[in-house]
Amino acid sequence: MIGDLRLLHELKLVQGCPVGLTNGEQAIATKEETITLEGGLKLINVLYVPELNYNLISVTQLIDTNYIV
Repeated sequence: MIGDLRLLHELKLVQGCPVGLTNGEQAIATKEETITLEGGLKLINVLYVPELNYNLISVTQLIDTNYIV
């Protein structure tokens, strides 16, 4: 999940995907994109959540995508 829209370039709209925040509240992801990080790490279905102050990565999803963590 990412909170900085400037880091995304080819967004697709998603139908209001609820996301749980660390404070117990929920936010709505409105867009998604596939991005490639430095070193070639490709992340799919990266959600844009405007309320996020930090970018988050799911280790579980990395493992499910056959990356070694």
